Amino acid sequence: MTNKRQFLGYSLKEESVEVLNQNILKNTFVIDVKFPFSGYQGQGGIYDPTHPRSILFMTKEKYSFESVLRTKDKLNQIFDFNLVAGPCEVTIWNKKIPGIRVKGISSYADIMHVQHAFRDEGYKMRKANKLKNETIVLKVKKFFNVEYINDGICKDLDDPIMSYIEVPDKMNWELFRRKTAIIKNNVSDHNYDIVEGVFYKDGKVQDMLRIIKPNISLDLLEQIRNQYTGKVRLAY
Repeated sequence: MTNKRQFLGYSLKEESVEVLNQNILKNTFVIDVKFPFSGYQGQGGIYDPTHPRSILFMTKEKYSFESVLRTKDKLNQIFDFNLVAGPCEVTIWNKKIPGIRVKGISSYADIMHVQHAFRDEGYKMRKANKLKNETIVLKVKKFFNVEYINDGICKDLDDPIMSYIEVPDKMNWELFRRKTAIIKNNVSDHNYDIVEGVFYKDGKVQDMLRIIKPNISLDLLEQIRNQYTGKVRLAY
């Protein structure tokens, strides 16, 4: 039996973002997730910050996963694009705003062209927002292509810096933040980024943690899993 699997799922993470005012369609709301792995020090070794890594086109309405995938595939066939896209949801000021998360845009100058292509396919872009540089909670729906390297631990086959640990249940956002701060002091290496997520696996919801660290060892992944599945003392 193969250890390689594909799951539909999502990740849920807190992000410090910038709102773009240039290289976008006039009077639209576009967010740049410039440093998406804030818990890992050394992002310059992961990607080039002068190129867009994760861009959010905020939309007037929520679009289905199927719709976004079909449009992405069509645009990649028609134009010289190599996009990866999926529906997303941004929570800011206790308000949820739908959008499309797009990766693979070759330069900041090309953002407007990609946005224009989505609009020509019928996507309604949300008007510009007063939001400037803020912290948001970002939920992104996507396919995960993984290979299991141990029971409940897998590596991402599309992005080698990503790993996943399956956990028995989901924590609320504040508890997850507080527990993460404690656990990072209880493992041998605290230089990694970690967020919550879900695999839709075998007809069930499987909670998981996504970890960013190049060349992470199985030993460290097991340490992190043991900490999250065990008990820690929280300070109030």
